[in-house]
Amino acid sequence: MRIVFVNPYGAGTTYSGPTVFLSRLLEPVSRRHHTAVLFGARHQRDTALPGAATSIPIMTFQRYSPWEQLRWSVRVTRWLLRHADEYDVVHIHGASLFNLLPAVAAIARRRRYLLVPLAARADLSLASRSNRLPLIAALRRRLVSRASLGLALSDDIAEEFAALGLPRRRILSIQNPVDTARFAPPAPPEDDPRADRHVLGFVGKLCERKQPHVLLDTLAWLRQRGFLDARAMFVGPFGDPEYEAFFRARVAELGLTAAVDLLGYRTDVSAELARDVSVFLLPSTQEGLPGALIEAMASGLPAIVTDIGAMGRVVRQAGCGWVLPADPEAIGKAVEKLWSDRQLWTDYSAAARRYAREHCDIDVVAHVYMRALERAGDR
Repeated sequence: MRIVFVNPYGAGTTYSGPTVFLSRLLEPVSRRHHTAVLFGARHQRDTALPGAATSIPIMTFQRYSPWEQLRWSVRVTRWLLRHADEYDVVHIHGASLFNLLPAVAAIARRRRYLLVPLAARADLSLASRSNRLPLIAALRRRLVSRASLGLALSDDIAEEFAALGLPRRRILSIQNPVDTARFAPPAPPEDDPRADRHVLGFVGKLCERKQPHVLLDTLAWLRQRGFLDARAMFVGPFGDPEYEAFFRARVAELGLTAAVDLLGYRTDVSAELARDVSVFLLPSTQEGLPGALIEAMASGLPAIVTDIGAMGRVVRQAGCGWVLPADPEAIGKAVEKLWSDRQLWTDYSAAARRYAREHCDIDVVAHVYMRALERAGDR
């Protein structure tokens, strides 16, 4: 089968969860199918996704304005109009309107296409800002309802697909893939030295939506409770200068300058998770199924998350932590239990690793995806 992937980013310097998701799928999928990627880049050093047999850079853009989003959409749509007949399936990665517009070319050229939104309560939501405009809402509904398949990372995304008219028989659940061998814990849970460390971990873009500042208040609460060696480690870039200023001011205000490590962007976080962190926190307000959570679970880390997207369901099913509101005291009490009960930490660590291996291993998810491709091809 010949698959062309539509993904705005390359795989270079820009932190992008959607690109990580796609790059992990491409490696096993490209061994069985011919794959091509239409990509853009936010930096000239961004490169094509690994594993793609063919890569077509559509454009490089330094900013991310609505005008440049439109330019990206037009270029991809024009390319697909000329070349869609060379492919069997078009994979559209993301559900922003500028991602979705190339589906117009797939429809015009009678090509099957599948959609993979990456976050719930975002672009597909009927309450989203863009869907308040009648013409845009009608266009999005048309493009979503015509898809051969919609791959949903969470129940919320599946419901949003259905609300936009995609028949439920064409909605398939999928997990966020992870290389469980690369993220293997440093030792069996009962011997894992991380159980004795007092380090909170956060991986992802530091921005208002993911609320990493909640970890700062949680850290301050734990240190007041007597965990004077408690620290917090943040891996990822800041989302914007305004949030960075707020975050750094909060660190200083709480007197945590010496207890907070800001590591910035990393292409690979397996070493940090395996070496330093003892509990993973993600108090987001908007997610699908974040790769950072699955990576932490594959590393054998207990997790504390908000009940957003698929995070709550996954943590509950795995039995590897708590699903709590973004309340520093509530989160702090849960962390205190882990740091005070080594057996509890051990049990949660083993459960996290087991779930990741059984449900989220890259080969397991690739098998589900390739079955989805076959279904899309049948349509």
